[in-house]
Amino acid sequence: MSINAHRGLPATEPRGNLYRILALKLLVICGFLIPDLARGADWSMWRHDAGRGAATSETLPAGLSLQWSRQLHPPRPAWPESQNRLQFDASYEPIVMEQTLYIGSMVSDCVKAYDTASGREKWRFYADGPIRFAPVAYRGKLYFASDDGFLYCLNAYNGSVVSKFLAGPATNKVLGNDRLIGMWPVRGGPVQYAGKIYFAAGIWPFMGTFIHAIDAETGKVVWTNSGSGATYLMQPHSSPAFAGVAPQGYIAATQDRLLLAGGRSVPAGYDRNTGDFLYYHLNRYGKEGNCEVMAMGDYFFNRGAIHKLSDGLDFSGASASLVDGDVIIGIRRGDLIAYTLEPGAKKAKGLWQTKVPPELKKIHIKAGDRLYGSGDNGAVIAMDIPANNKPARISWQDKVDGDVWNMIAADGKLFVVTTQGSIYCFGGKKITPKIYKLPAQRISSTPINPRLGRILKETGSEEGYCLLLGLGSGELLEQLLNHTQLHIIALDPHPAKVSAMRRKLDNAGVYGERAAVLAGTIMSLKLPPYLANLIISEDIKAAGIYNDRASIKRMFNALRPYGGTACLTIPKSDQLSFARQTANLDSSTIEESDGFVLLRRVGPLPNTADWTHQYGAADNSVLSRDKLKTPLGLLWFGGPPNDEILPRHGHGPTPQVVGGRLIIEGRDLIRAVDVYTGRVMWERQFPDLGKYYDNTSHQPGANEIGSNYVSLPDAIYVVYRDTIHKLDPATGQTAKTFALPGEKRPKFGFIAACQDLLITTTTPISVPLQDKSKEQKAAPGVELKDIDGVDIDADYASGSRTLVVMDRHTGRVLWTRPANYSFRHNCIAAADGRIFCIDGMTETQLTYLRRRGLELTEKPTLYALHARTGKVIWKTQEDVFGTWLSYSTEHDILL
Repeated sequence: MSINAHRGLPATEPRGNLYRILALKLLVICGFLIPDLARGADWSMWRHDAGRGAATSETLPAGLSLQWSRQLHPPRPAWPESQNRLQFDASYEPIVMEQTLYIGSMVSDCVKAYDTASGREKWRFYADGPIRFAPVAYRGKLYFASDDGFLYCLNAYNGSVVSKFLAGPATNKVLGNDRLIGMWPVRGGPVQYAGKIYFAAGIWPFMGTFIHAIDAETGKVVWTNSGSGATYLMQPHSSPAFAGVAPQGYIAATQDRLLLAGGRSVPAGYDRNTGDFLYYHLNRYGKEGNCEVMAMGDYFFNRGAIHKLSDGLDFSGASASLVDGDVIIGIRRGDLIAYTLEPGAKKAKGLWQTKVPPELKKIHIKAGDRLYGSGDNGAVIAMDIPANNKPARISWQDKVDGDVWNMIAADGKLFVVTTQGSIYCFGGKKITPKIYKLPAQRISSTPINPRLGRILKETGSEEGYCLLLGLGSGELLEQLLNHTQLHIIALDPHPAKVSAMRRKLDNAGVYGERAAVLAGTIMSLKLPPYLANLIISEDIKAAGIYNDRASIKRMFNALRPYGGTACLTIPKSDQLSFARQTANLDSSTIEESDGFVLLRRVGPLPNTADWTHQYGAADNSVLSRDKLKTPLGLLWFGGPPNDEILPRHGHGPTPQVVGGRLIIEGRDLIRAVDVYTGRVMWERQFPDLGKYYDNTSHQPGANEIGSNYVSLPDAIYVVYRDTIHKLDPATGQTAKTFALPGEKRPKFGFIAACQDLLITTTTPISVPLQDKSKEQKAAPGVELKDIDGVDIDADYASGSRTLVVMDRHTGRVLWTRPANYSFRHNCIAAADGRIFCIDGMTETQLTYLRRRGLELTEKPTLYALHARTGKVIWKTQEDVFGTWLSYSTEHDILL
């Protein structure tokens, strides 16, 4: 290939242009031979260099004016904002090479190239998944990583593909962070050092992680480390396991080391030349790390600490915003400081220190002799580096709309990125800036096709995931986007048609948000099972589906249980053959409707079972009837943020699974999540529903007081104060409420369901677990309600005064039974038409009550009651019951 062709120019030129061509070649060759000069004005990777120092020798004009701005899609980071140490893609991260700005999108899955002077788009390229990390520019090539599991190399001048490197062991797809991505996404952000590109794939150590070094000129593999994910090492809390490095963040490189950020853990160290794993101090530092690492000399910096490159151990705290050569600059307690670290030093050597101007809140980069940072309300600030400990002086400032996320300096310009997803270019010229706004989301709003409307009504598939097999004219895709809430994944075997549709949807502002288009077929793409609520196609042959059992089985495997439906247009002459091919597919039905053939996946997967109660079922067996087959594999990850879900240390009720839904509780809500895709199906607010469990101190939680909800295929029952809400499992809406009669209604405590019975307790009794008084205060004739510390009809308690059994459909009370002491919530079990329960308290509780004068002579009693009548079938009294109860409560052990 000629140099001109490499740049996207014609391979030959008229003779009159010969001197111009030779001059161009000479400049390019000189650029290759003297890379520092050729890229002096570039910002070729994240934070400028392989050490991630965020400093450049480029000097920007003293006075800057806005040249242009571009609004991009609002960023969609992989992990929620509350996971701030995993926010490697909280917003966009551009780079610059030779008057072109390159930026990847985690929303629309593409890299776009913009002219730095005008902001005009030069070209764009779509990957098959989100692009979450800044590209790397190197000698006319652009390298970038995608969640689809590939590292791409493009011609930087025209966006054509040079090469494509599969970073994991296979091309299997998975739902990850609400997108269809590769099973081994590239989440170790690429870095270039000494002509090599380093990157890492895979974020789940049990599935393998893969760190690669490739030659940036040839694309050939230099080395691969595929074993460190399975390293046997100490995890946090000193628990050993085969679980090593999980790349999540940008890689940093030095002369001898590679540093892999691991999200909230400290970076792991590798030999840069060989790929050998050196250290990963996961247990020592726990969750003290973050996804950003910066290196210089013999040291690296991570989350406010200085570590030695040799062994990864820390020795000091650090204020480090950026590194310029051997100088570290940061902000500490209102002062701007600069210091250096000599080789082997254990203490920093201060260079200068000055007060930070109050307007400046964060330092982002250094360019020439100025620092560039940000302040409140979108303030963009330049500050001359102080000399001789003089006060820092602001030399220039402006503002942008939004909050500043990051900056880069290149080509004589300052580029500012906001957390809201806009890019601002400031330069030395005073011009009328060009403003590029994000196109409004728009798809041609044609009325719904009556035939499609009937199909949607019949299948009930207006939410969830849809596989569209074949693009056709594109009208069906547009109809689905306009008239449903489905997230559509379209497959088509024609790459040109795929590329055109991607661009069309992106220009309409919807690509990646609710639609993605992949080149391939149901047979060529390794899709995850149980994905689709709806599969639809107007022409199955054009979509790559043939009337054979292999492709039909592959399509059926992608349908979600509990009603996933494939709606296919099949000629009458082929329908009988198609029906024969579907024979013996487990849990399938087939029918014709309005010209479509409907293939449904009804009910649950074979040999599966629900988990409906705190301990599995009403029998408290903690036994799953699900017949799992190993080995198991990853189905999805990510899903909704858990910010509002109860913390694990509070030991809230066990999540329950029923009808393909995961039912889980939060402080103020109860939520249903699709077990097959991680999609939130509904969320219902109940203020203070999980208040007792909402803390991070270790406590028995639901192991002591029981669960406040149970989940059945036709109803979810939630205890809420003095009412039981019967929720519709499909919507979360209250179908009925149950309460006991009377003005002063008691609160409910325990709840379980067995066949058509709802088993509950009322009037919870709370007795302190610890008696710290040294003096007995006996008072004959005292009643339970009169004892200090005892709460009758408590919000949260381990036992209740009354056992109540209702008809679970109507709420009609069938029978009640009072307790001598209290019915222990977690000692109520139902099986074989009987209810087993213990009327008694722990020895600690009994001691507390006796010392306050309550006469307690009855031993704890174990009852077997007739479930429908409450009659005693048998009972027994043994001292050992009290021992069991005490042990279960005080030591958090389940009976």
